[in-house]
Amino acid sequence: MSRDEYGIEIFKSVAYEGVGQWATMAGDMERTVESLAAEVRACLAAAPWGDGLEGKAFWQKHCADGGPHELVKRFADLPNQLRDAGDRARQVVDNLRTTDAGMGQEMRAGAQIKEV
Repeated sequence: MSRDEYGIEIFKSVAYEGVGQWATMAGDMERTVESLAAEVRACLAAAPWGDGLEGKAFWQKHCADGGPHELVKRFADLPNQLRDAGDRARQVVDNLRTTDAGMGQEMRAGAQIKEV
């Protein structure tokens, strides 16, 4: 039985290279996100809507359910989530290769039945 008949091939080096590029992207994004988040926080702190009745009404609606502060918090956490996804993908590759190798061994062992 050839490998193509029972298994899959995942080239660990290729998969890991992709995950490495993913991690690099997350690192680059982290630097960009932090500066953008700081800029949004500064704009929010400037309160350009004013402190009159209309400004206060706008702020109450704008900040309902966490508003822009929650958005900035989630945005700033995005690179961490991306990095974590890369780590999980690396683990999936390792688990899949281990499982596939084990299944292949079981299939080869089952094919070695001796006739009496």
